[in-house]
Amino acid sequence: WNNEEMIVYIKQYMEKCLDDYKIKFLSKEELPNPSPGLK
Repeated sequence: WNNEEMIVYIKQYMEKCLDDYKIKFLSKEELPNPSPGLK
C-alpha cells in the first residue's frame, strides 16, 4: 500500500468505528435499560 491508500483506509475504518460507537451510545440513551438480562 502507498501512503494515500493507507490514509483513506484508516479514515474509513475510524468513521466506521465512530458510527458503531454512536449507534451503541444513542441506543443506550434512548433505551436506558431495555433488558436487565442483557448486560
